[in-house]
Amino acid sequence: MKRTTGRPLGAKTLLTLGASVGALCAGSLSIAHAQVETEGEEVKTLNTVTITATKREQTLQDVPVAVSVVDDSVIEQAQIQDISDLQSVVPSLRVTTLQSSAQTNFVIRGFGNGANNAGIEPSVGVFIDGVYRSRSAAQIADLPNVQRVEVLRGPQSTLFGKNASAGVISVVTQEPQFEFGGSVEGGISNYNGYYLKGDVTGPLTDNLAFSLSAGTNQRDGYVEKVTEGDDLNDRDRTNLRGQLLFTPTENSKFRLIADYSTIDEICCAVTNTTNGATAPLIQALGGQLNDPTDPFSYTSLVNGNPVNEVEDMGISFHADVDFDNFTLTSITAYRENDRFDDSDADYTSLDILYAFNDTQIETFTQELRLASSNPESRFDWLVGAFIFNESITQNGGIRSAGDTRNYIDGLTGTFGTLSGVEAALGIPDGTFYSASTFTDEVGTQDNDAISLFGQLDFYVTDRLTLTGGLNFTQDEKETSYTTVINYPFSAIDFTGTGLEALQPLQFVPQFVDYPNSVEDGESDDEELTWTARAAFDATDNINVYASAATGFKATSWNLSRDSRPFPEDQAAIEAAGLDQPNQTYGTRFADPEESMVYELGIKASFPTFAVNVAIFDQTIENFQSNIFTGTGFVLGNAEEQSTQGIELDATWTPIEPLTLTFAGTFMDPVYDSFENSSVGDLSGEQPSGIHETSISTSATYTKDFDNGMTGFIRADYLYESEVQVVDAAEGDPLADVMREVNTVNGAIGVTFQNGLEARVWGRNIFDDEYYLSAFPGVIQPGTVNAYTNAPATYGISLKKTF
Repeated sequence: MKRTTGRPLGAKTLLTLGASVGALCAGSLSIAHAQVETEGEEVKTLNTVTITATKREQTLQDVPVAVSVVDDSVIEQAQIQDISDLQSVVPSLRVTTLQSSAQTNFVIRGFGNGANNAGIEPSVGVFIDGVYRSRSAAQIADLPNVQRVEVLRGPQSTLFGKNASAGVISVVTQEPQFEFGGSVEGGISNYNGYYLKGDVTGPLTDNLAFSLSAGTNQRDGYVEKVTEGDDLNDRDRTNLRGQLLFTPTENSKFRLIADYSTIDEICCAVTNTTNGATAPLIQALGGQLNDPTDPFSYTSLVNGNPVNEVEDMGISFHADVDFDNFTLTSITAYRENDRFDDSDADYTSLDILYAFNDTQIETFTQELRLASSNPESRFDWLVGAFIFNESITQNGGIRSAGDTRNYIDGLTGTFGTLSGVEAALGIPDGTFYSASTFTDEVGTQDNDAISLFGQLDFYVTDRLTLTGGLNFTQDEKETSYTTVINYPFSAIDFTGTGLEALQPLQFVPQFVDYPNSVEDGESDDEELTWTARAAFDATDNINVYASAATGFKATSWNLSRDSRPFPEDQAAIEAAGLDQPNQTYGTRFADPEESMVYELGIKASFPTFAVNVAIFDQTIENFQSNIFTGTGFVLGNAEEQSTQGIELDATWTPIEPLTLTFAGTFMDPVYDSFENSSVGDLSGEQPSGIHETSISTSATYTKDFDNGMTGFIRADYLYESEVQVVDAAEGDPLADVMREVNTVNGAIGVTFQNGLEARVWGRNIFDDEYYLSAFPGVIQPGTVNAYTNAPATYGISLKKTF
C-alpha cells in the first residue's frame, strides 16, 4: 500500500469513501466535494476523508480495515442526536435500548452484549476523543460538536485491548479553534419536543484556545400512560462541555476536556405480544394488561412513573508531542457515572413487583503510545500501553406491593393457600409476599487491567504493505455480592411435604453471599491477541487486502441476585455449611470471549464512483450470553458462534448535484455450538437478533443558488430482513416474536449566505413498526413482553453559525 506518512492528507484527487473492504455504510458516507476540470467540463469528485480510530491519522483510502465514517454534515442532515441514532446510517451496527435509558446494547456484525448487568462488559468498545467509555450508561448522551464518528467492524483488540472483540465506535469532537466562532441551534418537533444547543470557540492568547458547548433536548413521551402518571419514553437530556487547547510550539499540542451530562427520563415502555395463562387472574384481581392484538398501540399500564436518572462526568488530558522521527501521545482520563432506575417490573396495572438499581462507576484510564513519523523509512511502527482501573458499587433489589400476595395466592390455584401454609407452620397470617417483603443487594467490582501493544507496517514496495501487530492484556477483577432476602416463603423447603407444587412460586431464592470460604470472587485473565495483514495497491484506483485478526473480552461477572455457585462447587459449599434452603447452582461468571476474523477485500475509487466489497469469516468462542427467563438472568457461554458474510458499499455521483449511496451487509450467522443455553440446545440455530440482510441507502441532492444560498434534499432507507428477536425454545411464544425493518428518514434544508440554516426533518416518516427486543413476562408464565421502536418523529431546526 502506498505510504501517506509525511505527506499532506488529501493529496490524491481520486478519492475513496471506503476504508476496508466494503466498509463504509452508505448512509454514513462522509462526502465532501471538490471541483476539477476535465476536458473543459467541471466534474464533481468524492473527497478524501481522514480517520484516527487506528491510532494514526490516515485517509480512508489507505486504511485496510473495515470502518464506516459518519461526518458532521450527515449527522446534521439526518438529525442524528446520539449514538443510538447511528444505526439508521450504518447497516452493520445495531443499537437497542432495553428496560431503561441507561441499558443500551451495541452490536456490530451481530456480535455484542453488556447492557443488562454492570458486571458484563461490552463487546463493542466506545471511545469519545480517545477516552474509553466502559458502560452504556456513559455512552448515550447527546453528541456535542461532533466532527465524525468512526465505526470499526470486527475484532480490534490489537490496538484497543480487552473489550473490543466485536468492534469499536470512535467519536471525534471538534477541538478549540484559534479563530473566534460558534453557533446557536434550536428546533421543535412533535410530542412537544424542543432542543437548544450552542457552542463558542476562540483564542485566549496566541497559543491558547478555548471552546464551550451546552445543550438540552426535551420531548414528551410517545407512549400514553393509561394509568395515573406521565407518558413514557420521553426525552430529557442536558450536556455541558469545555475545552482548552494549548500549542506552546509547532511540534506540541495539549488538550484539556471536561464534560457533564444528565439524563432524567420516564422510560421504558413495553407492549404485550402474548398474554399467558396468568392474564385472567390479573384481570380477576382488577388489573389490566396490554392488548396483544394491538401491540403497537403505544400505551402503558404500569404503576407510577419509571425513574431513569443518569449523571455522567469526566475530565481528560491529551498530549501530542512530535519529535524528529516519532510522535508521543498521552491520554489521561477520569470519569464518574451514577445511574438510578426504579420501575414497575410486572408491566401491568396490578401492584405486584418493583425493581430498583443504584450504580456508581468510577473509571481511570491512561494510554501512552509512540508512533514513528519518518517518511524516509520503509517501516512505520507504533507501540503503547493502556492502563484501566475501575470501581463499581451497585445497590439494588426488588420489593413486593399491595397486590403481590393475592396474585401469588391465586397462582396456587386456590385463594387462601398461603394462609393455610402459614397456619401449618406457625407463621403469622399475611407474612408471605406481604407488601413489606423485599431484597436488599450490594454488589462491588474492582477491575485492574493493562494492555501492551505494538504494530509494524513494512512497505515492501511502493504498492505492497505487510502489517503485523500484537497485544498482551492482563485483566484482574475482585467482586463481591451480598444480599438480604426478606422473602420468607422462598426459605421454606417443601421437599417431601406434599406441597412440592408450590416450589415454582419461590421465585426469589435465598442467596449464597460471596466471597466466602469456597469462592474468592476473583478472576485473572491473560491473553495475547494479534493482527496480520497484507495490503496491495493494484492501481492508483484499486486497492486489495487480506487480513486475519483475533480479539479478546475478559471474564464477565454476574452482579445480580441471579448469580449462583457453580455445580462443581456444590460439595464444597455444602461441606462449609454455606448452602441455603432450596439451593440451586448455575454460574457466577462467564469465561472470556475469544474472537477470530478472516477478511478479504477490494476497494475501487474513481472521480464520481466508489465501490468496496469485503468478504469476512468471523467466529467468537465462549460468547457471553445473558438470557432473561422470566424470574432472572442466566449468564453463560455459547461455546462457538460464527458468521460468514459480505459487505458491499457503493457511492455514485451521476450528475453534479446528486449523490447516491448504497451499503449492504449479507450474513449467515449460526450458533456452531450452544448446548447448555437456558432455553435448550441452540447448536445449529441462527442466533436471535442478527439480520441476514441489512441494507442502507441514501440520496442527497444539493443546489447552489446565485445569491449565495445553498440547499439540500436528503432521504435514506434502512432495511433489515426478518429475524427472531430473542433466543427461545421451540414452541415458546417468544419464538414467534419477529422483527423486520423498513425505515425511511428524510430532510430538506437551506443555508443562507449570512450563516443561517433551516431544516425540516423526519425520522421513520412512514411509521414503520418493529420490535427491539422481547422477554418472558415477569412471574407471568406464557406472557411475552416486548420493546417497540419509536413512531414517526418530525420537526424544524434553525442554526446560526458565526
